[in-house]
Amino acid sequence: MDEKIIKRYPLGNPTRKWRQDNFIISTFNGIAKNIVKGFQILKEAHFNLAEMGWVPIERVDDTIPAAERVGIDILLQDWRYFGGFQDSVNNEIVDGEIEKCIARCKASNRVLGYYVWDEPYHLPDLQRAASQTDIMERLDEERLPFSVALPSYNEFYQYGNDMYDEYLKNYVEIINPPVFSLDYYPFYFYKPNDEKQLDECPLLKDLFLLRKHSLEKHTPMWFYYQGKGNPDYEPITYEKMAVQAYLALLHGAKALQHFSAINAIFDDETAEKLPAFEDTKRFNGEVVPWGNTLMALTSTGIFHDQAVLASDPKKANYTEDFSTSALFDGTLPARISVGELTDGEGNRYVLILNRDYLERRAFSLPLKNASHVYEVSKKDGGQVLIERGATALTGDLAPGECVFLRLQDASQKPYLIRYELEK
Repeated sequence: MDEKIIKRYPLGNPTRKWRQDNFIISTFNGIAKNIVKGFQILKEAHFNLAEMGWVPIERVDDTIPAAERVGIDILLQDWRYFGGFQDSVNNEIVDGEIEKCIARCKASNRVLGYYVWDEPYHLPDLQRAASQTDIMERLDEERLPFSVALPSYNEFYQYGNDMYDEYLKNYVEIINPPVFSLDYYPFYFYKPNDEKQLDECPLLKDLFLLRKHSLEKHTPMWFYYQGKGNPDYEPITYEKMAVQAYLALLHGAKALQHFSAINAIFDDETAEKLPAFEDTKRFNGEVVPWGNTLMALTSTGIFHDQAVLASDPKKANYTEDFSTSALFDGTLPARISVGELTDGEGNRYVLILNRDYLERRAFSLPLKNASHVYEVSKKDGGQVLIERGATALTGDLAPGECVFLRLQDASQKPYLIRYELEK
């Protein structure tokens, strides 16, 4: 079968310098006391970025050499020189000192960027984060000045007082981030029950708004999902972890940020693997092959079954009606979510997720136009023709399982697609 090669290009906020070449799979804190051993475990689990969130100062200076030795990228947080956390940590940049930090990072090819601000709260913090983002970009155009926005379960900016979307608008307008990242940890803060699961969780509203603002700004969407259990509640199963992360991919995410390796996939003191390591390695290993294709695509639709936000009087503000789908007719079965995406040449893709993390779910989705159906492999990222002239997509998905498909008009001769990065 013929294969069509399509060029894809680095992504980034068009008004910022930094560009993202490849899909990122990171963890918020991957710096164990034995830094080298911790990095080796992260690489084995298919992470390509180790963030330095909340890393003790005494470990910071050893992190760059360790990253170079192991061969993994890092996102540097160094509160001696810059950055902050919410409204409780606020470090001023000092001329002459920040240049020393930047010079050390410029000398390494393993520093992806700088962790500028973790969840800035109020206007003064947003302005400080914006100023430091500008400074870091001016001093080092090749590296990412990164920040992450607050989730909606903070104290001040919530859906209940109609201030959360306004907060996100202020965040993107004031900071103008090179990438737009958000975190939401539903099994910490929402504590779903087995009956409704995440059907009415505000996570789905946060993701919807994250996608909206990312598309408006033409800025890559990144998302932190909960991969670390809460001892006071329950551990995170593979299926619960996968549902969160796949939901981000359905919305168009270009990076999955795992919270968090420390005392989840390895022990901080010994850097020995913990039980969650195998689940994390399995999940990352299945997403990594999709990354090249995902980087070439833009989200064009996000749809859920009717149970999602069913009791929310403002549901229409945070969902899209399945009748507007470019690809499908009918209605979505229970706990099935669909993300529609397209590349720069109009090739159409769909991610179909079983959002149920306890039960298998079947689906049958009538197509508006007969299509050749290709699956994007979880093994090597290649495309495989699985059906010619299909009039519906049917399947049976395990809990938390997702499939990645390309649809081609059946009147055309079938061909495969491979994407190549061009800088």
